[in-house]
Amino acid sequence: MPQQLSLFEVPERELNPDPLFFALLPDEDATRHIEQLVENFRRAHGLTGALRPLHVTLCDLSVRTNIQRTIDIAVEVAASVAAAPFRIAFNRAARFRGGKGERPFVLVGDDGVTGVARFRQPLSFELRKADLGKWPAAFTPHLTLFYDKVLPEDQDVAPVAWTAQEFVLVRSLVGQTRHEVLGRWPLRV
Repeated sequence: MPQQLSLFEVPERELNPDPLFFALLPDEDATRHIEQLVENFRRAHGLTGALRPLHVTLCDLSVRTNIQRTIDIAVEVAASVAAAPFRIAFNRAARFRGGKGERPFVLVGDDGVTGVARFRQPLSFELRKADLGKWPAAFTPHLTLFYDKVLPEDQDVAPVAWTAQEFVLVRSLVGQTRHEVLGRWPLRV
């Protein structure tokens, strides 16, 4: 039975088994394009990796005390961020570094992903002010397609593009290869 904390005790940090993050989701047309692209890679290279839940991660969230409190703070922060819709275009399929075993195969872009990086700045600033979130020093906007043991060479692809109309708060259900959208915020002028 868990002990109740006194008013003067600080709760231990709770490990969040299901990561939380802000993301951008492709629209239906882009999703169909991505699914066809993955099928083409599978046939051409004998790949077996399963298609991942499609998203572009903006910011991973650090759980400070408990998951619900983290979600509540994230919702407040998201409501304070204003931005106009922007175009996203990925034009290259690439292998990301990884350890042994399966590695990620992703879509990356050139100028077509600058809007993602620009949008991430005010969001991460607000999360930092709320003492919530973690960000690597370098940010490479990408969309993970699948993981596999043997991956094709990096290559240009027909652009996969859409206009980001909203951003979402996602809980990744570990072990289920499934995402649960916890909140949506429209991008508007």
